[in-house]
Amino acid sequence: MPDFGGGEFKTRDGLEVSSERPHGAMVVVLRDTDTGTEVLLLHRVGQPDSGDWAWTPPSGARLPGEELAACSERELREETGIVADVIPVFVDDVDWGLYAARVEWGRTLRLNAEHDRFEWVPANEAVERCLPAVVRSGLSSVLATVTFRDSRTLHDVGQPESFAKQIDE
Repeated sequence: MPDFGGGEFKTRDGLEVSSERPHGAMVVVLRDTDTGTEVLLLHRVGQPDSGDWAWTPPSGARLPGEELAACSERELREETGIVADVIPVFVDDVDWGLYAARVEWGRTLRLNAEHDRFEWVPANEAVERCLPAVVRSGLSSVLATVTFRDSRTLHDVGQPESFAKQIDE
């Protein structure tokens, strides 16, 4: 699993980050379209169009005493306005918890002040855009693990048939 770092530090707005692992969470948000599954990426204010931290899935630090699942749901809601069930993908013995969420096509987003725009992109493009390597690795890990049923409902992790293989078909 990727190491997102940890230790004692503060968020961009000065809030303390949990000293207990995992220190935060990333939520890979997926939707189905007529042309396939897409991933939600957020563009950080003040960043160029490419490079480290320019484009990432919704993510953020866990506050002291906050449950990791609550952190992932809070960050998703704060950064996008989306309230959705999050599915834990990698949450044990990691520095940064990885989750997945599924939303319907046409969902309205409401970005917070950290981000100036968003894009829904195919999984391969999402992986290419996300930097630094630790973010790319986390996104790739989720996409390679999450699977879907015919009903297009996020249902399980760790199945032999990977999500990446499914979207290439």
